[in-house]
Amino acid sequence: MCSACNKKMVLGSSTKAQSVSNPNEVSTGSKDSSPPKSYPKKRNREPSPWMPVPGLVLHYSRARSVTKTFVATSSDFYYYNCGGEVDRGWGCTYRVLQMMVSNIKYTVEKRCRERSSGGSRRTVEIPTLRSIQTSLSEEKRLFTRSIVGTKEWLEPKHAVAYLTKHFGDHVSAKEYRVVMNDGDRKQSDEADNSFCSEEEDRDSNETSSCVGINDFDALMRALFYHFQTSKTPVMIDNHVQTKCVMGIGACSKTGEPLLLVFDPHIWSNKPIPWDKGLYRPAHHAELRQDEPCEGRKWVRWQSAHHLLTGVKEGKDWMLC
Repeated sequence: MCSACNKKMVLGSSTKAQSVSNPNEVSTGSKDSSPPKSYPKKRNREPSPWMPVPGLVLHYSRARSVTKTFVATSSDFYYYNCGGEVDRGWGCTYRVLQMMVSNIKYTVEKRCRERSSGGSRRTVEIPTLRSIQTSLSEEKRLFTRSIVGTKEWLEPKHAVAYLTKHFGDHVSAKEYRVVMNDGDRKQSDEADNSFCSEEEDRDSNETSSCVGINDFDALMRALFYHFQTSKTPVMIDNHVQTKCVMGIGACSKTGEPLLLVFDPHIWSNKPIPWDKGLYRPAHHAELRQDEPCEGRKWVRWQSAHHLLTGVKEGKDWMLC
């Protein structure tokens, strides 16, 4: 465990009740057991087995080994090769961004249904990896050349740009840096319970979108507040791997803070089952210490301290 870790994060918050139109289309993928090497066109056939898995946020929020749970609203689980787009080794940030857009999709469409009385309903389409690249390539401040068709890695700042561009009327996305000193866990008087306070926006450096949170305890308070109020996913990245935090809770036995982590790094040559039977939360605290079952490698309640401090010295996390 390093003595000091600089961490960043990006989160989408403050979902608003307006409709949105996004021209991106969902990639339908292939029916074959191995994903295709190109971006396929829509065809009238059975859905690809490499599909996003719905319903896992609610499923894991009911884990008996976790108490005081606060989770995001509905979001689908996206992972490597999902939808037939081959991206193992480089596409984790894209997949987490898709999870965040799926959360917006569920929220916006639910509110449209509630407010609509037989009229037309707006829909939000999940972007393909290629459409994400196309959109970001138009932002010259982010890339000096087109990244369409490449294996270019993304960071949370790119997710912020994409969400702001396409869903700025629905979410407020921002990048954050968290500085945590393991040897000096002092409380920060400046720490706010909210990631997106007006004071932070006014005081932040105009040349950087990052806002600081000073220690582990302040981060846990901010996350608890975020999932109690905004209920949107949080992207977390250490420049090597990007994961999605869908909730926060406490171990029913020890009381330590836990994070509900959706990890898109599925290195499997076999299609992933659609249903959530493969994904089973640990029923007892002791089971989380064991080697996780196959599904729990990717979706699980994980020790917040272990996740956030388990990086090499000199690395940092980014949150969105």
